[in-house]
Amino acid sequence: MCRTASTAFCAGCVGTVGQQAMDYHDGFDEFWAVFPRKVGKDAARRAFAKRRFTREQVSRVMASVEEHKTWAQWQEAGGRYIPHPATFLNQARWLDVAPAGQFDAHELSTAAEIRRRVYSQCPHDPRCQRCDECVRVIASERRQKATACKSNE
Repeated sequence: MCRTASTAFCAGCVGTVGQQAMDYHDGFDEFWAVFPRKVGKDAARRAFAKRRFTREQVSRVMASVEEHKTWAQWQEAGGRYIPHPATFLNQARWLDVAPAGQFDAHELSTAAEIRRRVYSQCPHDPRCQRCDECVRVIASERRQKATACKSNE
């Protein structure tokens, strides 16, 4: 019989738990190497071990960390709003969806390339105060055009 607060499991659960134990991959050192905030290593190690990730899951978590690094929230104020690694793991933050208006790294790099190649100065009225503002405006304009093209199809 399965109970969440008990150690008694049905035959199906035992097989699942046994399979997870066989597939378990301790990729904590990989995770720690890419996570930008280096605080609470022991707590993060315990949170990581508690999850008992497979290799595939570790890969997904790592990809999510790389994506989160491009989010404005993680880049603001010198990384002040990056969660502690244990919090990231305990709250399954790798499943978070990018906030509306966020641009992925490809969109930003494309917009930066357009800004560099096409415009000698900011083309917007009023002019952007910083280059990164201009790049985000260009990325937003490109996204709007792409959305308009898709809706016309």
